[in-house]
Amino acid sequence: MEETCVTFSLGIKTVNYNFLKRADKLGGAIVCLFLTIFGRFFPKSKKEIKVENSIKKILIMKFWGLGSIVLASPAIKSLRMKYPDAEITFYTLSRNKEICHLLGLVDKVVAVELDQGIGKFIRDLLFTLFSLKKQHFDLLLDLEFFTRFSAILTYLINARISVGFDTWEVWRGNFHTVKVPYNRYWHMSKIFANLVSKIGTKIEFLELAHPRVSPADREFINEILEQNEVTNQHIVPVNVNSDPIGLERRWPKSYFVRLIDELIEKHNLKIVFIGSKTDIPYVQEMLSSLKNKNQIINLAGKINLSQLCALFEKSHFFISNDSGPLHLAVAMGLPTISFFGPETPVLYGPQGAKHLVFFKNIDCSPCMNVHSAKTIKCCKGSAECMESITVEEVVNEIEKNFFRK
Repeated sequence: MEETCVTFSLGIKTVNYNFLKRADKLGGAIVCLFLTIFGRFFPKSKKEIKVENSIKKILIMKFWGLGSIVLASPAIKSLRMKYPDAEITFYTLSRNKEICHLLGLVDKVVAVELDQGIGKFIRDLLFTLFSLKKQHFDLLLDLEFFTRFSAILTYLINARISVGFDTWEVWRGNFHTVKVPYNRYWHMSKIFANLVSKIGTKIEFLELAHPRVSPADREFINEILEQNEVTNQHIVPVNVNSDPIGLERRWPKSYFVRLIDELIEKHNLKIVFIGSKTDIPYVQEMLSSLKNKNQIINLAGKINLSQLCALFEKSHFFISNDSGPLHLAVAMGLPTISFFGPETPVLYGPQGAKHLVFFKNIDCSPCMNVHSAKTIKCCKGSAECMESITVEEVVNEIEKNFFRK
């Protein structure tokens, strides 16, 4: 299968993720080389690298992945505990502002807008970069894995101490004062915890931060359930979508249809479709194939993250592809059923006995990793790793774990 040109539409603007990856790989490498050479001829004044209690201003950068931000929450929480008086700023994309506020671990969120065109993005980037540089941060944590974009920002912001991931496979300059190996055999929450441990922060438990849900959003979800006459039925949210950066992570549409039809027929469930506004066409297409449409509530594009968390509070379990909402459900304490193939659950899978993870680990799987900017080039012609997860085995495991008599 040739590399798919993945786009993500919001309003009239379109983001081409493969273009961004190429720009980071090629253009980013050139900029990193230039800044490295420039730094040798015009070195910055040496800073004290020792981490101490005098740290008062901390900047955390993570642009890609709502789920990764949730998985980083134990590390951020430990940082907050070590430096309770420090002001922590989170630098991210505007689409991630809501999850940062829900987790409640930072003081300020600074965001750049990517989804309204390149012009808006460049203006936001220059404005925020200039503003952040003037704040003279004591500590910068670059939580991006191997994007040159974040490494360049690290150099330009010029914090007293900067911490970031390092690997020989992806060169991105020599801009971090503390370099941390990326271990591809550890769970992502442990990888983030290891990064902050290099500055003396200890983490006893890797428990995800619990999102804060407002009473108004709980009431909003209650009204929706009442309008749809949900009384004693089990509520099961379903996420048939995945981030556009890796659409191959979606379990086949026909499999979802068969699973939902069978669960409704056997257990009289109330299924709730979720998703962003860009997911609406895909969800509606799937909805049209279902038999018992009166048992379906379609909330794709209709609720925000806080309202989604309120829905999770009311739910029996959650069925999802590998995606951000999956990690949000885990953080809310909701049992989950998830499907992995291109990505490995070793890194991103929900942890704990109440989570069912389906992963076939066929000969070419996983093929998605951070060293190649999560670019998928399927050698099978179709996502065999997802297609080999059968409806029958999923139904059997769900009934065994959630509907025992």
